[in-house]
Amino acid sequence: MRLDFVDPREFGFESTPNGGTIVCARVGLPNGLLKHTDMIHHVREVRDGLEMRSRFWMARAFEAMAGGTGVVASLLDIEAVKNQLLKPHAARELAFHCAQEYSQLASFLPELYTQYGPGS
Repeated sequence: MRLDFVDPREFGFESTPNGGTIVCARVGLPNGLLKHTDMIHHVREVRDGLEMRSRFWMARAFEAMAGGTGVVASLLDIEAVKNQLLKPHAARELAFHCAQEYSQLASFLPELYTQYGPGS
């Protein structure tokens, strides 16, 4: 997959709710011809550390990514096509992927932060 990170203002954020950081990306095919998902990660401090909440809009709108052309995206941005491409289990698989990814990150990010973060 290809991720094009974008300014949170492109997703309607003028500021970060509840403090923290917002990371926004448009997710698509590796060749950049088709963006199929919008993604937001909101990270904020909580009493015992950090909390990250993620939101995904899968197949909301197919668009060309940076450097791509809109022809393919326009042809595929039809409800019937999206229903064929986005299988019913896709959301469950994405949730499973996120749980795996976040637990793996939790196993080494604290050490990297200690080693390279502010005050190191």
